[in-house]
Amino acid sequence: MTSFWSAVINAAILGALLSLAVWFALRMTSRNNLDAATRHAIWWIVLLSTLVLPLSLVPWRASLQAQTSRLTAPISHPRYFRYDTPVERNASTPVLSLPLEIPASPLLRVILIFWMAASLLLLARVFISYAALYRRTARATTASPELNLRLTGWLAQCGSSRTGARLATSGEIEIPIATGPFCTSILIPQKLFDAMTDTDLEQICLHEAAHLARRDDYALFLQRIIEALFALHPVVRFVTRQIDLEREIACDDMVVGSSDQARSYADCLTRTVACCGGVRTSLAAANVADGRSHLSRRIELLVDKTRTRRIHLFKTRLAVTAIILISAAGLLTRAPLFIAFAAPQTPTDKPPQLMAQAQPPAQLAPTQPATPKEQTPFELERQLANSQLQARQLDAAIATYRDVLTKTDDLKVKAALWISLSQAYRYKGDFADGIATLEKAFEQLPDNAAIATNLALLYEAQNDNIHARHYYERAVAIDPSNPLALNNLAYLLTETNGDLDLALTYARAAQQKLPNFLEVNDTIGWIYLKKNMTSDALGSFKILIDATPNNPEYRYHYAMALFQSGNRVDALEECKSALRILNDGKAGAGPIAVDTRALMDKIAPIMDPRGDFEVK
Repeated sequence: MTSFWSAVINAAILGALLSLAVWFALRMTSRNNLDAATRHAIWWIVLLSTLVLPLSLVPWRASLQAQTSRLTAPISHPRYFRYDTPVERNASTPVLSLPLEIPASPLLRVILIFWMAASLLLLARVFISYAALYRRTARATTASPELNLRLTGWLAQCGSSRTGARLATSGEIEIPIATGPFCTSILIPQKLFDAMTDTDLEQICLHEAAHLARRDDYALFLQRIIEALFALHPVVRFVTRQIDLEREIACDDMVVGSSDQARSYADCLTRTVACCGGVRTSLAAANVADGRSHLSRRIELLVDKTRTRRIHLFKTRLAVTAIILISAAGLLTRAPLFIAFAAPQTPTDKPPQLMAQAQPPAQLAPTQPATPKEQTPFELERQLANSQLQARQLDAAIATYRDVLTKTDDLKVKAALWISLSQAYRYKGDFADGIATLEKAFEQLPDNAAIATNLALLYEAQNDNIHARHYYERAVAIDPSNPLALNNLAYLLTETNGDLDLALTYARAAQQKLPNFLEVNDTIGWIYLKKNMTSDALGSFKILIDATPNNPEYRYHYAMALFQSGNRVDALEECKSALRILNDGKAGAGPIAVDTRALMDKIAPIMDPRGDFEVK
């Protein structure tokens, strides 16, 4: 829940920045260079980008089926590394630390429920409005054959060959509208039809025909659905208002481009609104006047003699703008998070583990200085805290570390103490204080890769992949040769719908630093599997199986690669071997066992209709 809201709010902020930038750019650009039709398309690109932005921030575990269209079992991949050696680079404190931490609250769930309820009500309102409009359309009186023949000509003037539209009058509407997409018609209020001159009728019908020619009825239906689903999204509301305005201006340009009577058409719009008793918009149709503020803006543009009016899109300029907007949206997803909600803590009976039992390689092991013959009281107290931590005397270790921290001003020494203190909190199951300790440390040592990496490990242990990825990326930016951060970031990218090519680059960089470390090879094999490079994945996992035949996770990964390659018989045998190893180790109910049995269930309908896969 916290990760969801963090993604939604951060995406809304990014969408607001993108929307304001586009609004300012369009404000500064002459309409002679970008006409209303092109601006309308640009705002649609902004809207779709705003809707897609949360997907790049939401941490979700992609199943293998999403990558290979074959498997659906979610996979766990434990962390193997630990990197505790602090590296002091710069002790400067940043002015503002992002993301801003906000405590999680049960109110978030209430807001989500309210949002869902509001969206359901608005969706119902949309469909009811369309149903009511179509009933009115069916009851409307079809205009004379001569006028309907002229409608075909008006559509042709707008550059459309659309057929099946009809012109009708109705006493149940108060303003001219174009209906669609399922029952295409132009409806004119009966009282307005009786009072209109032939010139006014032609201009109003040209405007509504322009909506049909542009397929605005289809776009409007999609827009109303989006507005209902994102009822509480302020950026969506702002962008759709811009879309509404540019849609009407584009149709005005078509009318003036066909008749070349801008002043007469402006007067016609004013008389139409006055005759109809004001502006009353229809939810399910494109109106000749959509809001008083929009109407005044349209009149202002119509009487502007310096503006050239273009009916068709600036296709080249739109394509360039689209590329710029999509690139900008992609860059925004890589920006630091603005807001994050602290995840709720879950008490555990035993200390949670961030890493598997495999020991770190020598390159990562912290080096200890030679013990002097006579140690200072500070060094003795620090050794006492370390001994208490190793003995899992956690409360005593925490108290001792806190006391030691008050007795030194050396930031390098403090960094090591902060990391040890955070480990004590982690072993105790107090992730909140562990994270808070390292966050405080990182504020004072923002260029310390070790602190950033440990923060990422803590966040990842809480399934907060947004913060985990953020701090892994910070660690890699500080120290591009950090194998722990490179490997873990590579894996995290594969599990959060990230860039698989970038993940493979990170993993290979980690492999260069640790060529013989099996867990890095496992990450590379996993990326190959996600990229559907089955033969490479098989080769990587086979090396792991040969090196450590009693590792159930490697056998499970190898089984997945075999199944993906179509070798279901050997895949089944590897699954059985993994379960035997787990059962021997009394871990038959762990996550690897669950995933292995899920894979066997996937194979079961193919290999044995009876599903008899008892592991003996």
